[in-house]
Amino acid sequence: MNKQIEKLKRSDTQAYIRRVMWSSLDERVTKVFNNFKSENNGDSALGRLYISKLKDDENYRNSSLCSYQFLNALHIFCGTRFLGVNSFDKDKKKFFAATESNAQLWFSQGPTGNVLVFIAPYSSDLGEVTEKEIIIGNYSQPSDITDGNIKNHIKTFVKYAVATSVNSSGNIYSYLFRRYLIARDFRYKTELRSNVLRALERLLAPFLAILAIWVSLYTTGKI
Repeated sequence: MNKQIEKLKRSDTQAYIRRVMWSSLDERVTKVFNNFKSENNGDSALGRLYISKLKDDENYRNSSLCSYQFLNALHIFCGTRFLGVNSFDKDKKKFFAATESNAQLWFSQGPTGNVLVFIAPYSSDLGEVTEKEIIIGNYSQPSDITDGNIKNHIKTFVKYAVATSVNSSGNIYSYLFRRYLIARDFRYKTELRSNVLRALERLLAPFLAILAIWVSLYTTGKI
């Protein structure tokens, strides 16, 4: 019993250390993000990119808690894009400029100090894609995330934002890219595996039935 208690104490200590590591990740993501912004003035096409940190929220900032005493999160998100068309509001009985906004990339901290990296699509007045969020990174601790990882996550996020824009809805490559990301999300692997197995069962069922009949005839000497 004492060994189990000691094991739990070690787990608590390790979780505390990993949560403390968030501060370094916060700084590195901000640095990489700012570099990306300075190198890509065309981010205005995305609706501009912004960064938001949970620790800067008024409720957290005004509390007496240190950052390692709550579960941190950091969001990079797109502002508003005008789609160049107007839509009619039946309730207000007037036209308005159609927009899309708020495609997101975020780093979210778990109780053990682990970090999940998510992306979410644009929301639009004219329609949305079916998925709400996709996990593109899973790390046991913040120090496992390199600057290269952060750059790749931002690159994937921008490509995903473009793929989920209303104006990309007819692009097959955008659809395939979204499906590729969904397939890599560990939460969907079990579901995908089940779907593949069901498809194989349907394909193999006629063959197995014929094989069973052939074996039966062969064993009874009828062929």
